[in-house]
Amino acid sequence: MSDQGHVDFTVTYDDTGATKTVHAPNGWTIRQVVEKAYQELGETPRPDDRVEFDGQSLTPYYDLHVKEFVERGIAPNRHFNIASRIGGASR
Repeated sequence: MSDQGHVDFTVTYDDTGATKTVHAPNGWTIRQVVEKAYQELGETPRPDDRVEFDGQSLTPYYDLHVKEFVERGIAPNRHFNIASRIGGASR
């Protein structure tokens, strides 16, 4: 769950299926978690990327701190998906 003020979030990059765990300090914002996830995945954010949990956009929560995000029970499984535009793969 969490240890000494850190929370683990799992992030899946849908285009590649790659999944990474971000070990985030409570003081980080959700935006920082997402930025770290991109780094860990070796991906560059694209303007049409969507970051979601349970089919909902994560964007409204970007300025929340990790601690508050968890306390409010948002995304209880702590798993995010990064999806680029639908049909991003070339035919």
